[in-house]
Amino acid sequence: MRRALGALAAGIVLATAAPAAAAEPDSKPEHVPAPKPGREPAPPRRKPSTTEEIGDFLTSRQGKALQRQVMRGVFGMLRKKF
Repeated sequence: MRRALGALAAGIVLATAAPAAAAEPDSKPEHVPAPKPGREPAPPRRKPSTTEEIGDFLTSRQGKALQRQVMRGVFGMLRKKF
């Protein structure tokens, strides 16, 4: 039991002595890595032009459905006139 207490006491003494040695202002720190440069912000995205937006819509599922609806309406009007 005394050996265990002696070892514990020695560990406490070493643990309290280590921070005092590390706190000396004369000691130079080892190599400290330089901070990594941050990522550059991405350039602002180009706003799509109106024609690109319309082209994207017309190729979409809803755009194709709208095209079919308009064509049915146009041919329905032509059928009534003739």
